[in-house]
Amino acid sequence: MIISASRRTDIPAFYAEWFVNRIKEEYVLVRSLVRHNQVRKIDLSPDVVDGIVFWTKNPEPMLKHLSKLDKYPYYFQITLNGYDRDVEPNLPSKNNVILPAIRDLAKAIGRERVVWRYDPIFFNDRYTMEYHCKYFRTLVAKLSGCTEKCTVSFLKSYKKIEKNVEPLNAQEGTFEMQCELMQRFAEIAKVYGLTVDACAEKIDFQNLGISPASCIDKSRLERIGNCRLNLHKDLYQRPECGCVESIDIGAYDCCGHGCLYCFANTRSDTVKDNRSMHDPNSPLLVGEVGRFDDLIANIMTSNKVEQQIEMREITTPDMEAVLALYHSVGWTNYTLRPEMLQNAFQHSLWTLGAYKGGRLVGLVRCVGDGYSVVLVQDLLVEPECQRQGIGTRLMQAVMEKYKDVYQLELFTDDSPQIIAFYRSLGLKEVSRFGCLGFVRYQTV
Repeated sequence: MIISASRRTDIPAFYAEWFVNRIKEEYVLVRSLVRHNQVRKIDLSPDVVDGIVFWTKNPEPMLKHLSKLDKYPYYFQITLNGYDRDVEPNLPSKNNVILPAIRDLAKAIGRERVVWRYDPIFFNDRYTMEYHCKYFRTLVAKLSGCTEKCTVSFLKSYKKIEKNVEPLNAQEGTFEMQCELMQRFAEIAKVYGLTVDACAEKIDFQNLGISPASCIDKSRLERIGNCRLNLHKDLYQRPECGCVESIDIGAYDCCGHGCLYCFANTRSDTVKDNRSMHDPNSPLLVGEVGRFDDLIANIMTSNKVEQQIEMREITTPDMEAVLALYHSVGWTNYTLRPEMLQNAFQHSLWTLGAYKGGRLVGLVRCVGDGYSVVLVQDLLVEPECQRQGIGTRLMQAVMEKYKDVYQLELFTDDSPQIIAFYRSLGLKEVSRFGCLGFVRYQTV
């Protein structure tokens, strides 16, 4: 499991003490972005966390805490660009605070753990092509030896930032302008031994020597952690994004930098209110758990290859492996009707398998229309792999994939353990809604 800290706010700059407390207690609570009263408990123990990626504009507050991170592979992404206080009003001095902090950080942890970002790039009457090139050259010279590369991207026109950036008259630039700037950046960086890559850009700059970026970078984490990781592309990011899957532990509308281009803040008064509710000793970044909140414990597993459970969609089932799995849990209604089971798989809405060493050890199978109703028909894990979080991961994948569906339903045994399992995922018995179910079973 990779922890992102955080795309949503600057944890190193504003919440370093809180983060260290979370590491000490080895868990964090994260409020759901979809269901506000749903709070998930994320395991932060070194046995589960395969890496941490920090996102920041000012790493200085984290410098005194680096020794607390010794058990974790990690690296920092640090955004440092050429804008003045008309764009980034609350940043500390770049020359007196941020640049010295980056140098100290690189000296302490190595340049391979420091990724510099010059983004987002936009153009206007002040921040012209020549301005960016001049400032980029200055920063490259000052950061030479502190990092291996620079990640760049151009401003995206998110609707939520339109009002904030309107006074800047910020423009993404034409195709020709972007290509020219990227070529000049690559040439400047090369002189100082740095490479440039592009974050989630639709334009392919590879002919200029600029490859697509992976900000949550599997290969970098493998190199830092000296292990192989079985990670996949993060399907919940933009199609052009090269990041692998991670769990973000931040919260929106609580970053104090006040950057006008930032998608993570909406209103300054909301940011002020949220920051006032921060308690460094709370397991939540903003506020406390309320009595009407549903606390859900997420069972996480490491992504290291030697203990990896790989999740992948089953489109063409290996029926021999499927039947063996159903047989292992004693579901004879299926194993005595293999043709029925094969037809059921072929007509299912979605089936996700859990694989260990390439062997099918669990699956979840869904039927329904995918819009108004989805029924979790089968959820099973072979006995020797149970109580390892596999069933939880399978159900979480279903709940995420169909998070906008009106009704997610399932039938199950009424044992206390199974009831507790589904309740832990935030599901409720239909009787609580004044409902009663009916069923007809076809006898053999």
